Amino acid sequence: MSAEEKPSEDNPAGEKPAEEKSDAESRKPDKAAVCKKAIPTAAVLILCLCVFAIIRSMPVTLKLSDYTTLTVEGYDGIASAKVDFDSDAFNRDVKEAMQKKGTDRLLEAAGDEDSVLDNDILEDLLFASYADSFLSWDLNKSSGISNGDEIELTFRYDKELLEKFRIQLEGDTISMTADGLPEVGVMDPFEGLEVTFSDIEPNGKVTVTNGDDRMVYRTDRNNEVSNGDTVTVTADYRTYSEEQFAEMYGEIASPLEKTYTVEGLDSYLSSFDQLTEAFLETLDKQSRDVIAQSISDNRKIEQSQYKGADRTGMYLLTKKKGTYTWKENRLVLVYTVHCKIGEKTYDYFYPVEYRNILVLHDGKISTNVMNYDKPEGGQFFGIYGDVIKLTEEIYAVGFDTIDQIFNKYVASHVEEYNYQEQFPGEKEE
Repeated sequence: MSAEEKPSEDNPAGEKPAEEKSDAESRKPDKAAVCKKAIPTAAVLILCLCVFAIIRSMPVTLKLSDYTTLTVEGYDGIASAKVDFDSDAFNRDVKEAMQKKGTDRLLEAAGDEDSVLDNDILEDLLFASYADSFLSWDLNKSSGISNGDEIELTFRYDKELLEKFRIQLEGDTISMTADGLPEVGVMDPFEGLEVTFSDIEPNGKVTVTNGDDRMVYRTDRNNEVSNGDTVTVTADYRTYSEEQFAEMYGEIASPLEKTYTVEGLDSYLSSFDQLTEAFLETLDKQSRDVIAQSISDNRKIEQSQYKGADRTGMYLLTKKKGTYTWKENRLVLVYTVHCKIGEKTYDYFYPVEYRNILVLHDGKISTNVMNYDKPEGGQFFGIYGDVIKLTEEIYAVGFDTIDQIFNKYVASHVEEYNYQEQFPGEKEE
């Protein structure tokens, strides 16, 4: 130890004075001081990271009302609600939100060539590009809207899917009150419409003409109608909805339904009450002529022996519904024929049948009186047909009893016809 380094009373350890320390020693950092400074800095950094992590984990909130326009258009009572959703803006903001939150990395992983594209990954990829397609909505009322109606739009979507991408939607419901809708004009679609009935009941036909060209008309019955039936005619817009029609023409059609009563059809005779005296007189004259001709054709009976005929009664056969026969009705007039041969008078029964008798709409009765049926028979080469024996040598075309007439002209047709009979006095059998 040099003399210079010897300990002294002021420097017992022989240390160098502070000012005499080497430059290297003076440049050594004070570890305690460094630690004291580093601790606050690290804490701040950790805090910042935590705050950043918290902020990054918080969802981005998108207001659905920012992308949605709910309007009501049209006329009071028939207005429509319309929803205009800005899909482009919504999809753009969803992508930006995913970038902010770093959730777009999920898509990068999903799109990795080595990734297996399962359904979840495909859904994620679709969501990133077409987020609006994962939205749907319902309207509590979309048409037939009047002033004062409350219109409510409700969105539906997959909240779990949005949470995966740290996105939150706000405002699932948007409401408005319809107001200021103008009144719409009204036109009668049946004004000028002609509904006509033709043909013969019960097979009457319905025809609709001269309606509004903008409308189409339908009837609930087109045929097989009778007087007194009702036919309902419905009017509908030809190519537009009511709202579209109102928008184009400033009016709507009302009423859309009207009922008409069938009238003016001719009908087939269905009751004795419809017969008139004038018509019966016409048939009676024709029937007596037929009987007289029958006597004249009988070579065994002289005309002088024919003493006339009395109308005894009538049968009326009316066709049953659903049956197919060309004879709509049959009116059978039954006569008692009187012949005097020698000193004895012989009586027998002779029917004449008329068919398809019409009752015209004005109440008159009409038929072709030459369109009739009569008994047929004869004595040539033996007796045949509707022939009865008056004497051993004289025969006549006709029937012995009214029952025989009933069996041939009525009973044999009851499957197809209903029948009525009218015999003022007791039937002579």
